[in-house]
Amino acid sequence: MSASTAWWQTTILYQIDPHRFQERNPEHTLAGISQWLDHIAGLHVGAIGLLPLSPPLLHASGHDAVSASHLRFGSLEAFDLLLAGAHARGIKLLLDLSSNDDEPPHPPGSSSSPSPGLSDRLDSLHFWLVRGVDGFRLNLHEWLVKDSSPQETAPLDSQDRVSPHTGWAAHTALPAGGQLRALPTHFQWIDAPWQASSVRSQVDRYSASQPPDSWPHWALRSRPQQAVRIDADQKRVAATLLLTLRGTPLCCCGDELEVGHSFFRALAALRQPSPALTLGTYRSLDAGPENIYAYQRQHGDEHILVVLNFADTTHRLNLSAAGTEADILLSTGMQSTGKVRLRGLYIVGHEGLILRLRNR
Repeated sequence: MSASTAWWQTTILYQIDPHRFQERNPEHTLAGISQWLDHIAGLHVGAIGLLPLSPPLLHASGHDAVSASHLRFGSLEAFDLLLAGAHARGIKLLLDLSSNDDEPPHPPGSSSSPSPGLSDRLDSLHFWLVRGVDGFRLNLHEWLVKDSSPQETAPLDSQDRVSPHTGWAAHTALPAGGQLRALPTHFQWIDAPWQASSVRSQVDRYSASQPPDSWPHWALRSRPQQAVRIDADQKRVAATLLLTLRGTPLCCCGDELEVGHSFFRALAALRQPSPALTLGTYRSLDAGPENIYAYQRQHGDEHILVVLNFADTTHRLNLSAAGTEADILLSTGMQSTGKVRLRGLYIVGHEGLILRLRNR
């Protein structure tokens, strides 16, 4: 990878909701996540995103600032052990600092006050950055304040182009003088039909609308309990899509179990060392049948072809526009292997194929 490549461009972000991780013993949740680190590292995950660690209301303003004195799922010492354990395995750790969308009632004896200023939030950011946290989940439209006053300067890169919704922000330098790079998460698939033509249209439209230096951040769900409505036999196709598109993929804890631990691990192991799959360009291809979505990723001399079948029908495809021959690197059934000719490529129902082009 290039020395100028940021870590958040090539990683897989693994999101954990502490509320759902160890509900029976919430005070032991941070310790439990620490015990899960070897499993996460085995998935070739490069960053963990923790959803809120504290009660939804810590201040009269109704904003969740992840206070060190109000950790619901363990002590600050347990958090430090989790952070150290993640870093020892080469895994970044990001925290949730997003404010509440629905403000709960204020606690007895308190009174409502305006939302905290940006300087208050920056104090919270600084506390965790100094501690070693690598980034945050933010309500980006509230944080992206563009020099509204000398004291109200946004902590995010002024060149970031973001949508007004929640996303992750990755820390790219040391706390002193560092910046956060916004990664607005894209959830277009959640309410859209799970069809090849619909998914391709959304990806193509987004890719065409963004400047060359933008970086997508894809997810199949906006929170653990809300996911794209797909059949069980399409889950591996969806995972293949998520981990082979241009951009940073967000996976939720447990997704690897739904698609099969061995398959997820093989898919991530294929993605992570591949310049084409992590940093390469994206170009969709006309595959013929409307239930087939094919696209090409390319970086330098490496050309990867991804073919996804959204239906239960077997097809013989002509993808010779991409090349003559290719090697199957991985199939969702984990059975298809070997060299294939792209003019007569067979793909069975609900199958996804990742191929490396031999010649073009």
